[in-house]
Amino acid sequence: MHIRNTKKQGVLHYRIFKWQNHYVGICLETGFVEESVSIDAVRAKLTNGTVALLRAVGMSKQNLEDSLNTRPPLKYHFFYHIAPLLASIEMIREGQDKSATELSSFISFKRSIMSFA
Repeated sequence: MHIRNTKKQGVLHYRIFKWQNHYVGICLETGFVEESVSIDAVRAKLTNGTVALLRAVGMSKQNLEDSLNTRPPLKYHFFYHIAPLLASIEMIREGQDKSATELSSFISFKRSIMSFA
């Protein structure tokens, strides 16, 4: 069952992973895609973009809630779902004893829309 986000409730899912010589961050629900040389910079860009979007949706007299339920472009939607697999393969290849979400080249997190308030 898919839960539709509104300006008052919902959950946003993020993934950040290393791709070649930089990091790529994707928000599954807003369609945001950010790139930078560090995980922290990508996380900050995604957070700042989300805050700006939630403010715009909250302040607008128009119904902009569809903006909280927009998928990223197909290429990045695919990467969002394949990133854990790629991180796991990398972990096995390097013989690391970590879960995929603990790898320095991959993080996955979610936040409640209310946590941005």
